[in-house]
Parts: sequence; C-alpha cells; structure tokens
Amino acid sequence: ARLFRSGRDGVKLVTRIKEMNPVCNVMIMTAYSNMSYLLDCFAAGACDYFAKPFQDIDLVVEAVKGSIERVHRLRMGMGFGDFPGTP
Repeated sequence: ARLFRSGRDGVKLVTRIKEMNPVCNVMIMTAYSNMSYLLDCFAAGACDYFAKPFQDIDLVVEAVKGSIERVHRLRMGMGFGDFPGTP
C-alpha cells in the first residue's frame, strides 16, 4: 500500500518508527530514489533501501531474511527466547 505521496515523508516515517521502537528494522522500498534521500533514510535509522523497480527480487528476499535473523538474535540475547510456534 502506498503510505505517502511525497518522497520525503518516508524519512519522517522512519524517524517516527525508530522513536517508538529503536530496535525495529525499517526497510525503505520506494520509487523516489536519489543519493540524498538514501542517506537521509539511513541517517533516520533505516536498515535497508530498495529502489523500484527492483532489479533482483532475491536481494529483497535476502534482506528480509537478514532482518528476521537480526530480530531473532536480539530476542534471544534479551532472554525472550524463540518466536512462538518455531521449532
């Protein structure tokens, strides 16, 4: 779903998400792409950035897997244990 019409709103969204949950992994997927915007997103706390159209969907899949693994390691390190329902 399209959340914002203006490209710069994504930076505000990342900032707000990180304020609410600093350990949340935020990935930007956007058709609005330039180096300044990319750097602003990372400065706001984004962990990955993808410009549409995606050249290689496998890169997106690997980024999502990496994000899930980071969250898993964080949960384990904080003593929360595994996700419910995982073997």
